[in-house]
Amino acid sequence: LPMEKQSKVEIWKKADAYGAYGVKVDGNDFLETFKVAAEAVERARSGKGPTLIEAVSYRIGPHSTSDDPSKYRSEGITEGSEKDPIIIAEKRLKDLGYITDEVIDKMKSEAKRIVEQKFDEREKIPPPKPESMFDDVYKEMSWMIKEERGEIL
Repeated sequence: LPMEKQSKVEIWKKADAYGAYGVKVDGNDFLETFKVAAEAVERARSGKGPTLIEAVSYRIGPHSTSDDPSKYRSEGITEGSEKDPIIIAEKRLKDLGYITDEVIDKMKSEAKRIVEQKFDEREKIPPPKPESMFDDVYKEMSWMIKEERGEIL
C-alpha cells in the first residue's frame, strides 16, 4: 500500500508525539543518509534525545519470491535509473571528486571476481539435509511444527 494509505501523517512527524526529533531523508542517497545519521548520533551523545529517521527508499525487487510487483507497481528500475542507489552513489562521489570512472571500473571488476570466487566455493559445499531447516529456529518446537516436520521428513 502507498504510505498515504498506511498513515495519515508522515512517519518522521510522529517523533514529535514522543518528544523526539524527526527527520526525513532520501534513503537511496547514502551520503545524505550518512549525514543525517551522524547528526542523530551527535544529538543523542550531546543529550538532546533520540532522532526518528524516516529513510524513504525505493524497493528495487519484490517483497519475496511469491510477490508480483507488477500487480501494484507500474514502473521499475531500469539500468542507469535515477532511483538506483548505486548510480546515485557513483554520481555523488564522482561529483565530489572522490572517485573516477577508472576506480569504479576497477571496483566492479574486483567485486565480480569475488562473487565468482565465492560462488565457485559454494558450489563445492553439499546441500543441507532437509531436516536442518528446523535446526536453531525454535527453542522448543510447538506441536504444530513437530507435526509439519513429521509430514515433510
